Amino acid sequence: MRIVDGALFVTDLPDSPHLSAHKIRAEVYLGYASDDPHVPDEELATMPNTMTAAGVNHTIEIYPQTEHGFVFSERPVYVKAASERHWETMLALFDRRLRQ
Repeated sequence: MRIVDGALFVTDLPDSPHLSAHKIRAEVYLGYASDDPHVPDEELATMPNTMTAAGVNHTIEIYPQTEHGFVFSERPVYVKAASERHWETMLALFDRRLRQ
């Protein structure tokens, strides 16, 4: 499998990462900015159904009115409320799965 860009999970290539979702055994959290030039609209539309169809335990959130990098306070696109929600969700996943 080839990852072209860290965010391109859906491509038209035969080795597109989303085609291997059925191999995922871990719980997955995907937090997307609503305005991200690195994530095509097709990916936002495709990933929920892909993960569900593959039987992956997942949470997908698209944070409204955010841009790529919104979770980092050092960046000018930082959005405090969205960032806090993102970190809470991700750290809760880590707590559930890594403390076992």
